[in-house]
Amino acid sequence: MARIIYPDIYIREHREVIPSGSRNGKTIFSFKLMTSLRKERQGRWYLCNFTKSWMGEELSDVHKQSIINLFHREIYQFLIVGVVVPEIGGFGGQPVFELDEDQRSEADRLTELLKF
Repeated sequence: MARIIYPDIYIREHREVIPSGSRNGKTIFSFKLMTSLRKERQGRWYLCNFTKSWMGEELSDVHKQSIINLFHREIYQFLIVGVVVPEIGGFGGQPVFELDEDQRSEADRLTELLKF
């Protein structure tokens, strides 16, 4: 899958029936949001992956909208107060921040994205 950069978001919904001892199985819903966020530090642009997952027995449209709103809120908070520290590693030693190959400013990137 190609890298998705905010404001684009990858949304995945999945429903799985887990068999039980009786005739009826239990249905589990999962809902996942993913994107990469660009943030500048000392004149260089970095990418950071953002993911939000939810799993449960019920998933209404209202619940989905609530998860999406929370996702946007967390991204907004990172854009405003988040700090890029390229040396920080995540789980498994993978870097949290990757230098973006596209070093255009965010304004230039979004202008190109919004062209019809």
